[in-house]
Amino acid sequence: MSEPIIEQIKNFSYPLIRKDLCMKLDEDIKHQFFKKRGIEIGGPSNFFKRNFPIYQIISQLDIVNFSDETLWQNNKEVFYLGNNSSKIIVQDAINLEKIDSHQYQFLLSSNCLEHIANPIKALKEWIRVVKKNSPIVLVLPKKDTNFDHKRDVTDIKHIIEDFNNDTSERDLTHLDEILSKHDFLRDPGVKDLEALKSRSLRNFENRALHHHVYDLELLNQMVEFLGKEVVHEDENKIDYLIIFKA
Repeated sequence: MSEPIIEQIKNFSYPLIRKDLCMKLDEDIKHQFFKKRGIEIGGPSNFFKRNFPIYQIISQLDIVNFSDETLWQNNKEVFYLGNNSSKIIVQDAINLEKIDSHQYQFLLSSNCLEHIANPIKALKEWIRVVKKNSPIVLVLPKKDTNFDHKRDVTDIKHIIEDFNNDTSERDLTHLDEILSKHDFLRDPGVKDLEALKSRSLRNFENRALHHHVYDLELLNQMVEFLGKEVVHEDENKIDYLIIFKA
């Protein structure tokens, strides 16, 4: 008789990781992803390989990126773990029209939602493509440890207004704030104000802007607005993490 699933999960080995970046991945959480087929929005990510190691236990992963060439990867085929290649689906995160509803058993997203101007619209699409009660994992950067540390956390009212107003991904509402409060010492991608402004004005092509700034409270408020409930949350030195059920 085959080894029970819970024992298979326990026997999986994981790579060495930095303890200050590790997040708790207990047996109950592992069980939700073990040998499941899922999708990642904006990936692949080292976070799910090392800090919250889900890649090692899943069966299949498709990846959605807004282009087959981004600031973060430029390959039409990417590998999320060793020789495990992913199908790349080129779609905007707010409109996954190429994907039928309820196709996946989980959804992952790391350091992606902050690049989206209309996050509620995106989350509704993400919920649509997974099966009911499937886990959705969101990882967002802490503002205090990146170039956003001078900015305030976005108010939930503004997030809802963006949804109600059907704000486009071409939106540059926050550009003045970003230009005035950006910490260039923490952003190796740009050298000065002019370079940041030039890149930002082409944001629809490169998606580099952090439209909104998040914390755990805001993430919980957004999930509540969607009529869902956060079932797990955690944080490390640089990131927040929540899991909610679709």
